[in-house]
Amino acid sequence: MLLTDYLNPGFSGYLDRTLLGEDLPIYADIKESDHLVIYLNGSINRKIKQPPVFHRQSWTKDTPFSSIVISDKSVEINDSLELAWYLGKPNGSFLRSVVSAITKIRDSLKLRNNKIIFYGTSGGGYAGILLASILRGSSCIAGNAQTDLSKFNYKIFDKFIDNTGYKPTHQKINIMRYLSDKKYIPQITFLQNTQDLTHFNNHYLPFIKWYGENRGALISYGPCEFIEYDKEGGHSGVQSKSETIETLERISSRNTNLPTTIIAKDKPDEALPIDTFFDLIEVEGVFEKVGEKLLIFIKGDITDTDIKALVSTGWRLSNSVGYFKYLTSSERVNTFSVKIPKMEKEYESGIIRWASKYEVKVKILSCKIENNFSKEKNKAASIA
Repeated sequence: MLLTDYLNPGFSGYLDRTLLGEDLPIYADIKESDHLVIYLNGSINRKIKQPPVFHRQSWTKDTPFSSIVISDKSVEINDSLELAWYLGKPNGSFLRSVVSAITKIRDSLKLRNNKIIFYGTSGGGYAGILLASILRGSSCIAGNAQTDLSKFNYKIFDKFIDNTGYKPTHQKINIMRYLSDKKYIPQITFLQNTQDLTHFNNHYLPFIKWYGENRGALISYGPCEFIEYDKEGGHSGVQSKSETIETLERISSRNTNLPTTIIAKDKPDEALPIDTFFDLIEVEGVFEKVGEKLLIFIKGDITDTDIKALVSTGWRLSNSVGYFKYLTSSERVNTFSVKIPKMEKEYESGIIRWASKYEVKVKILSCKIENNFSKEKNKAASIA
């Protein structure tokens, strides 16, 4: 049996991890819908329930959309963690697994990224912004969300730092720094309760300020909106189920766009960023002149193991851009498939125009992750 054999309208239940190819706890409720809503957990109360926990699972049956709820397995790193923002450990392997699972479910439902809406409050809102920035074209509803984890409850944050190996200065600790480095911001509907003073002052207002100052330098495929409301309960004062469904219906009716072409720059610090935990990047280049080149690069403090993986798959070293591959045009419009080896860490990477005065337009068509299970397990799952 394959994932596509049972992930059909009418299915509701927990996904078979072998068929999914990822060791993740996921609940799904599939409808006749052209949208997929992905619910993400905030903080869990271990005195009430141990993980896996599926926040808003009961909501899925009442929405008109296909839905999945992903339990954050990051909190299982330690038996006392309440919140881990779906970050796993700094090597990115858990986040890669989450993205891989989502893309497989998306493909099984024959959807594209612009039909995906992430929904989360508090820590789940942070994770939604992060994942929507990776799955370009998707959107996010974030309620009373953290934007700088170092400004959250210090006991919870310090416990996360101590048990996961992240440093407080890590790129993903501050979503504004992460989006600035990626030069991209997804479509975000930011819902903020004005009675949640801590998040209003320490997370929401700094994000608005950052957005106002930087949005001109970011790639965006749709609007960000900021909605303030006044509700009792402070941080716990979030949208009800009926209010959430209304918001989802409004967002799903928007004419959202998939990534469009941009003009390729010729400097690494102005590159179109890519994520190195993807295995396959499909890129379209529109060239003024045949024979011109794009260059895809990976640089940073690359481990010896990752250097061997790059060299063995044809990547070359340059002092100016790090490890690279050329994408050379044979026609005016070219589609390139670039394989990236599985690596121990994430690195700075991107696409630039190489040594040319001619304009090149570039668009990332898709980013894919191969199955993390072994070929033997894949084969067994396909004939079960």
